[in-house]
Amino acid sequence: NANPYLVLEGKNLEGLQAYQNRPVDIWGTVETQNGQPGLKVERYEIPFPDLKFQILRGKQKVVTLEGQPATLFTTTDGQTYVQFSLGGGVDGSTVGNAGNEVLLEALIIPDESFGGYPALRVFSANMAISPKNGQPIELQVMSDQIPIYDEPSPGESVPPTATIERVELVYYMPDPRYLTGELSPDQRTLQPAWLFLGHYSDGSEFFILVQALKTEFLLPEIAPYTQPG
Repeated sequence: NANPYLVLEGKNLEGLQAYQNRPVDIWGTVETQNGQPGLKVERYEIPFPDLKFQILRGKQKVVTLEGQPATLFTTTDGQTYVQFSLGGGVDGSTVGNAGNEVLLEALIIPDESFGGYPALRVFSANMAISPKNGQPIELQVMSDQIPIYDEPSPGESVPPTATIERVELVYYMPDPRYLTGELSPDQRTLQPAWLFLGHYSDGSEFFILVQALKTEFLLPEIAPYTQPG
């Protein structure tokens, strides 16, 4: 679809605000004004008026379903779902490491399934336990609210300051599921790296990885580039 988002126009559309990010059946006509397509709404229906977002706790596992990578999410009460993205496509992403408990803000739409599993659409995700301090993390339902952004204040913007709270020596290797090239997974190189963890003055967290070896000691060596001709 070349235009996945359309501006809705019509009367009495305020009622749609109560169903932010949930399924809505809409009838109307696509019209273009000033080069921008919009949808002139004739009527709409809410197929699942009682559908609510949920915070689910469980574990993830990457598998292959119907020939493509997919993530299965098993809740603490033993129910297994296949993860979908917001738009309804199969989602192969995970949070943290294999075996970690995670929290999902999810929407389970009736009759959605794939590969023999019921589906859930993931709107946000986080670790259940903070790897930084070992404390439980709370995830709240936010996707049922229309986001409101403050207008930027006039004047020059000031970048946030950063505070480093912890430094660790770790071993880094790119996720082998997404690597391409001539080396097989068992030939990948583990590289020591410094991991810097901290937060910005606006409250958001960050991490930075810096190699802990000099360039001449990194393996495998990269072959020099030879121009064709």
